[in-house]
Amino acid sequence: MRTRLIPHTNLEASALCLGTAEFGSAVDDSLSAAIVNRYIEAGGNVLDTAQVYAAWLPGGSHRSEEFLGRWLREHKSRNGLILSTKGAHPRLDSMDTPRMSKKDVEFDLNSSLQRLGVDHVDLYWLHRDDPATPVEEILLTLEEFRQAGKIGYAGFSNWTQARAEAARVAAAKLGVAGFIGSQNQWSLAKADAAKGDPTWAYIDESFAKWHAQYGLTAFSLYSSSKRVFSAIG
Repeated sequence: MRTRLIPHTNLEASALCLGTAEFGSAVDDSLSAAIVNRYIEAGGNVLDTAQVYAAWLPGGSHRSEEFLGRWLREHKSRNGLILSTKGAHPRLDSMDTPRMSKKDVEFDLNSSLQRLGVDHVDLYWLHRDDPATPVEEILLTLEEFRQAGKIGYAGFSNWTQARAEAARVAAAKLGVAGFIGSQNQWSLAKADAAKGDPTWAYIDESFAKWHAQYGLTAFSLYSSSKRVFSAIG
């Protein structure tokens, strides 16, 4: 499988990433493990999950991260693997209530690390945004996590171009690492935002050019029913 260096990182990522949203729940442990093993045998090395994954299923909360934690313990090594998870997602029964305070994000990150059974993740994504929270505050929180060795690099998911640009400018002024990429809806087909989750954000032509201009990577969400690593530009 082809690999590419993720810009602004030291991570060599396989071109195809494996999303694990319902692994350990709707996809049982046995089949989930078989898929992960086959993916790695084929040369893949990016395993992507999230704190909120499978919470929409009865008894599914956290099952994706818990499954990956069991899989990692069984294999006793994460050498060469890039672990990716997400936090700061609103509760599903109160999607209009952001969870972007330092307390919320720190709780999500620490809980994810515990479920995964690791002391750090390579990529940590903010799953939603809160436009009322200054980007400077968000970036300083992430930098604190990075300095503590809990995350390697940070990214955003479902952020608008305007907020992403504000974060880029703020990171430069603050002298912190900032974001290295996005997990937004992106596809060769033009998305109809009216038919999706209203909290999703999309990469349109302008946003794609922004990624290319500043060397940020798009981990496209639902591009072809899979998460695909793609460096724009």
